[in-house]
Amino acid sequence: MSNVFLKEMGFKQSVVDHSVFYQHTSDEHTIVAVATDDMVLMSKRMIDAKTFKTKIRRRWDITDHRPINWFLGFEIKRDREARTISINQHAYIEGIVEKYGLTNAKPLQHP
Repeated sequence: MSNVFLKEMGFKQSVVDHSVFYQHTSDEHTIVAVATDDMVLMSKRMIDAKTFKTKIRRRWDITDHRPINWFLGFEIKRDREARTISINQHAYIEGIVEKYGLTNAKPLQHP
């Protein structure tokens, strides 16, 4: 998959996380995060996302679950009107709290 992104599609690979690929030009800013057989695509323009999906379909069968609400345990919320995206792990945190019986724990005090 890396070869397809890098050599055939012209993406660059993040030096921080090798499962993240990106394209950045004056017009385009597209990011793809890959996790085993799942990926999430973020793009400034809808046409760039459509172009990416068209190219990737030439190599693999894909299922498009847009808009995405969950990815790898992260909840993703988008407010188009406010032009914001927020990501949280509330479900994961609540699961840990329940698993370890921390419902009566006192919050940490920050100095």
